Amino acid sequence: MNDVPTSGGAVYFPPGDYLVSGPLAPKSRTLISGSHIPRWQGLVNPEFACKIRMSGGFTGTGLIVPAGSTVAVKLRNLALVGNDVSSGLHGLRMPDTSAAAGEGSWELEDVTIAGFSGDGIYGRVHVAILIHCFIHNNQGWGSMLRAATAGTTLTWRTAPCTTTRRETCTSAAARYPRE
Repeated sequence: MNDVPTSGGAVYFPPGDYLVSGPLAPKSRTLISGSHIPRWQGLVNPEFACKIRMSGGFTGTGLIVPAGSTVAVKLRNLALVGNDVSSGLHGLRMPDTSAAAGEGSWELEDVTIAGFSGDGIYGRVHVAILIHCFIHNNQGWGSMLRAATAGTTLTWRTAPCTTTRRETCTSAAARYPRE
């Protein structure tokens, strides 16, 4: 990912099990893709063709942690796995800053986010599009998102996604019981 130019680009993960010890930091306008096809297995460390997992010695706040001004990132056909490492570590850790504002959306398509000791997705985002995603078996919320700037609207679109949680979850103004 370090070789992607600041103007954007693409990173492809061939089939495999990628164990990482620190956060991945995508740049704006980057497509990160693999060969994963999400399906429900109900496991914290599911068997998938392409997964990126936290190692036991992982340091950081989340598996994917973009800089505050990062926009227009697309994640496709990946499994993000936390392995229940440490405590409070998130799958996708969006910046907790108003710099995340803007129309450049984040898009997740055919992505599984499972087994994190924190939330599956956490932080601030202006526009997020989730398509065919599974967010499950995380110790925190499935997704804990806030509008990028106080007083603005969070746009969060999902098209058939499955979210299950170990904890009670909130989405918009609604509350859902544990599943």
